[in-house]
Amino acid sequence: MNLEDTVKIWLALDNWGGGTYVRNYLPNYLTKLRTGRCDKYGYYTRGFIDTMYVSANENHLTLSGSLPKFTSGCNIHPCTFEEKEWLFEHLEERLHLPLGNGLIRRLDISSSFCMSRTPTHYFDFMVEYPKAKRLLMDSSLEFRVGQRQVAFYDKALREKKEGLNLMRYELRLLKGKTNTKSLPSTLSVQDLLKPNVHNRLIKLWQDESLKIQYKPNFTGMFNSQTVDSLKTFKDELILIGLQKMGEVQALQKVENLKKEGVFPNPETPSRIKRFIREEMNKSIGLDGLPIEVVELKSKIQETVEEYSV
Repeated sequence: MNLEDTVKIWLALDNWGGGTYVRNYLPNYLTKLRTGRCDKYGYYTRGFIDTMYVSANENHLTLSGSLPKFTSGCNIHPCTFEEKEWLFEHLEERLHLPLGNGLIRRLDISSSFCMSRTPTHYFDFMVEYPKAKRLLMDSSLEFRVGQRQVAFYDKALREKKEGLNLMRYELRLLKGKTNTKSLPSTLSVQDLLKPNVHNRLIKLWQDESLKIQYKPNFTGMFNSQTVDSLKTFKDELILIGLQKMGEVQALQKVENLKKEGVFPNPETPSRIKRFIREEMNKSIGLDGLPIEVVELKSKIQETVEEYSV
């Protein structure tokens, strides 16, 4: 399978007719056609091939859109590697141009996961990304640094599919620059059709998520889904208090109180410590991370294993 979604392709028209192609041939291949002139590049033609937007002038052509939306009409699920190959061959035939020579000017690598809770619940745990600006909105979280964006959002909300906890994770290379030694600095369409490049892009997608610093942020983390009585309300308040204090500090506090002789019953400190550990295990995964972070990391790892070729 293929995790590439939105793509923008840039192709020079110097050797393919330039203005003649744009004025006399390209309009025959497009729908929703618009033509005109601009000061910098002269005559231009704009329109669509199905869901792909085409904009061309006498100097170059750009082609942009979602690969899975073109092949299946929806990008919740990715297209296959074979569908991607067919797509570029089909567009070459429709445009009568060698798209394989085109350069990638934007590339979104993305996948959607079914989560146990609503996507926005996980945003509080994703606190920092190196040198990035953190932008939290109603249904999305983005880390922006230079021409790169790491984004998470509620895909079910955008697709108007109620009742689904569907999180989308996207790595957006806004200028098509990979900034990694394992990949060409500037990708071409031909590169996207190479299995080794495909696998490295998926690995890059995972690696960028690993740069996020996950620090539990318990402000507003009250879990209303588990509260149905006074007892469960108290349990939730206790858990929030322990999470804010931290297990180590809570256990140390009990030990200090024991030394001060606060507890008449000598078994009380051990019982309290056992209670603290049991409560913290409700929110902390096996590797010491919050269970929400463990869940997200496992979804990303499962995707890498499933979609690598």
